[in-house]
Amino acid sequence: MTALLKLASVRAADIEAYERDGAVMLEQPFEAFWIDGLVSAFEEIQRDFAAGTFKGDIFEQAGRLEITGALGHHPFIRRWALESPAAQIVAKVIGSRQIRLYTDHDVAFGKRGPEESARIGATSFHIDGSAWGFRGAMVPSF
Repeated sequence: MTALLKLASVRAADIEAYERDGAVMLEQPFEAFWIDGLVSAFEEIQRDFAAGTFKGDIFEQAGRLEITGALGHHPFIRRWALESPAAQIVAKVIGSRQIRLYTDHDVAFGKRGPEESARIGATSFHIDGSAWGFRGAMVPSF
């Protein structure tokens, strides 16, 4: 299967914004296949955790469910990291010919709201920032 690629979604203005601001928000850089797969994977991990069957680095504290090193916990998450256009998108934005993946300590988490059924105060699974100790001008977090 070929990678479902939307590099056309990276515009010159996006590259300029990254160079100027050190960050850019891309509008829908992935095909629905990749997004739907990630949503399903994190929902599956959450169900397994609730059932007590998840065997990974995960904990819950004050309504926050946190997964460390999510790549090792679900085959689709690993597939997204290795086969999706993520690396190509980052390379295009930062103007690099080579991208190296450093993810052993990335943290994905979601917050549960006080009324879980209404999702009040809750967030979907996401990554706020890197949880590893690299610094430099060319160390983007996706």
